[in-house]
Amino acid sequence: MTKIDENELAGLWHEITTMDPVVSSGITDTNAKYAQPGYAGSDYVNGNDRLLNDRLLFIGMYPGGESKGNNNKLVYDALKNLRDNNTLDAFWFLNSVLEDEISSDIRPWSIWKYIKPILEGSGFGINEVSLINLCPWRCADSKIAYSSYEKCWNDFVKRQIELLNPTSIVALGTENSKGGVGHFLGEKFRNKLPIYSVKRTRNDADFAQYSDTAATINHVISKLARPPQLRQPLLPTIIFDLAQR
Repeated sequence: MTKIDENELAGLWHEITTMDPVVSSGITDTNAKYAQPGYAGSDYVNGNDRLLNDRLLFIGMYPGGESKGNNNKLVYDALKNLRDNNTLDAFWFLNSVLEDEISSDIRPWSIWKYIKPILEGSGFGINEVSLINLCPWRCADSKIAYSSYEKCWNDFVKRQIELLNPTSIVALGTENSKGGVGHFLGEKFRNKLPIYSVKRTRNDADFAQYSDTAATINHVISKLARPPQLRQPLLPTIIFDLAQR
């Protein structure tokens, strides 16, 4: 598998943090001061003995409310640090902060509700995957994000995916309907890359109320599950009945 160029990846992450949302994607209503380029797991980028040819990339709509700078000073400061310093140290500092914040035991990001069972069921560790959004700015209205997808794709998202070079993509917060992340990516890749869609619940409610969400997650797990010898240590090897969790 082609090696990921971490210097080029870090340079693109830095470039995204410097972009003006109005100029870059036509967004005029945003709650975030800096664009959020996403999370790149250290083992995803550098590889390990378990990964072999597996590179799993999660792609969402736009950053959630808990990742806004004013509500999360650690993330805000790390983004500012990368914006002001185009260095590998700044790039990896941001990713280390995001890894801790996304999966925090105290206040995990809402999107972790969907990522965690997929990682546990398929045998990936969080440091073995990456996460980006089609729109890197927190938007007050999802329709604003939808309208920015094509511009963001042309400006940098396509380059992000090319550099990350995933073998599989999980589209989050979407159905395959027009306007969803899965539909947008499907139009771009035209079956050239496996893309699995996970439907988010309304207001990220418990899965038990939305069996179709649990079904989409279980489907992803069944497609991505790794053999026991390649799993992240101590993670379960079963497919969860998420509707009962």
